Amino acid sequence: MPTPLIEDFLVYPTMVKLASCLCLEMERSGFTNLCFCGVVPGAETVLDFCGSETGASCDGEAGTCGGMAWVRLVGVTPSLDQVNPVQSANCATPLSFQIEVGMSQCAPVLGENLEVPNMEEQLDATRRQLASMSAMRRAISCCMADDEVDYVVDSYEPLPILGGCLASVWNLTVGEWRGEMP
Repeated sequence: MPTPLIEDFLVYPTMVKLASCLCLEMERSGFTNLCFCGVVPGAETVLDFCGSETGASCDGEAGTCGGMAWVRLVGVTPSLDQVNPVQSANCATPLSFQIEVGMSQCAPVLGENLEVPNMEEQLDATRRQLASMSAMRRAISCCMADDEVDYVVDSYEPLPILGGCLASVWNLTVGEWRGEMP
């Protein structure tokens, strides 16, 4: 019989709760047909569900969806506060967890005859990007405000457009410093 896992008691529950808040806020904010919304593992998010239920296509085919939203662990650092790593840590040193909250959706791209996206398409993509930025920020603020962990919202970053997918992320740091901050 395999030994049961000793679960993480801080970051995993925080990520699951944050993903739930994100999915609810995206729905409330008009992003009603996401292909995926939840926690993802790994060193980077694969935009499998940017625009279509069958892949990352944003070609306007029937059955397309409105992208994906996610929460992902970026890294962990021994730290006595939200921002400064500790050079010599021990098993009692608190940890800082860097978390990414992201959203991807279709971006305007070159057409079949190499026509560039027009101003209306660019404005609409920018409007949707900023609406998702605001929705992600609301999800973070509302979800984390009543939590028992300390957190700091870092930066918002648009990511490079890849495969017709426009993605962006909010970065935040969650930590074990409650009651232990210098």
